[in-house]
Amino acid sequence: MYISQTKNTLLNLLRLVALWLLWAIVFAIAKAIFVGVCADLFDGMHIADIFPIIAHGFAADLAVGAYITMFPGLLMVLQIWASPMLHKDLQWIIDIYLWVVSCLVAIVLVVDTMCYPSMGTKLDLSFWQSITASPWQTITSVSWSQILIGVLSIIVLTGVIGEVTTRLLHLLTPRYSSRRRGWCTWIMLLAVVALLIPMRCGLIGETLTPENGYFSSNQQYNQATVNPLYSFSYSLLHQSQGENANKSPAQTKSPAQTN
Repeated sequence: MYISQTKNTLLNLLRLVALWLLWAIVFAIAKAIFVGVCADLFDGMHIADIFPIIAHGFAADLAVGAYITMFPGLLMVLQIWASPMLHKDLQWIIDIYLWVVSCLVAIVLVVDTMCYPSMGTKLDLSFWQSITASPWQTITSVSWSQILIGVLSIIVLTGVIGEVTTRLLHLLTPRYSSRRRGWCTWIMLLAVVALLIPMRCGLIGETLTPENGYFSSNQQYNQATVNPLYSFSYSLLHQSQGENANKSPAQTKSPAQTN
């Protein structure tokens, strides 16, 4: 029984680490596809140049993968104490979560890749602001063929990412055991908490920014290292913080105080 529970603990750890690394690999592959699609914009680009782009942007990919894996990791901890029926329900929740995230990731990656040639920058909050400022102009500037290619790409990417991530977890699902679950829980909790390390860009606790992966004098090479999910969320967070910081005390008063 002790050997069985040890095996279950190792399988749970493997599920968590494999899911985290799988998301990072997805983003790394997306960078290679991005460079391939936008190759005409990269002067003097060679195939070998893709590897330093992926390597320098991998810290951000690991960070975003850790953010995505945190919620399934907590549910995996709950599965240790769940009955067989509840274990299946929790796995069902994890599967739905992964499919929803896969769809969101696919949308961001496709939009970022298709809009970069016209925008000249990676996806951030300015993209959303430009759409809301002139939605009709944005719609008319996109051809039906581009919309069709984009939608098909999103569907295919969602299917591939969702299928691979969910199948991976089902393949590594440990057998149910009601013995020696305490230490297994603590190990899994420590593993989930350890996901905070890549979120903070390593043990040094350095704040991760979209520019962390910049390594070249060529700005387009640098932009290729940026993870679009991180750049969009980073710009959204810091704009909201900047707006709050720039408000005067009079601007932050409630309507009741101003009357």
